[in-house]
Amino acid sequence: MTTPTQLRALYLTAIAGMLFSGYMVGTHLLTSGCAFNEQCPYFFMVPACYVGFLLFTTLTVAAHGAVRGGTYAPRAYTLARACAAVGALFAGYYALYDLPALITQGVKAYPLGLPTCVLGFLCFLLALLLATPSYPRRG
Repeated sequence: MTTPTQLRALYLTAIAGMLFSGYMVGTHLLTSGCAFNEQCPYFFMVPACYVGFLLFTTLTVAAHGAVRGGTYAPRAYTLARACAAVGALFAGYYALYDLPALITQGVKAYPLGLPTCVLGFLCFLLALLLATPSYPRRG
């Protein structure tokens, strides 16, 4: 069973991811370049930050529905879990491309210490962990 605290933490994590990816989308729209002077990965000719923003927005709406409760809360919770899993796979795929530069140049190569795809992956991974039900131990 998922606790209300776990659901609220999922909701806050989703909001943080949506704000971060929204900043990156806004920067890309206004400057035609990626935020933080990083290489901009594309997914079918669409910047990856746009897809991340869409996933985080969907995750935020689903987490909000799960927190509110009611009839559709189980469906919203399932959607949040699925969205977090897809987001973790998506961002993790692009994070793999950033690892060689991270290993050779270290954290000094990135203004935030880590590539933005790695930060998105960590945020989706945290959301996935929070959206995974915790079962009581038998014993």
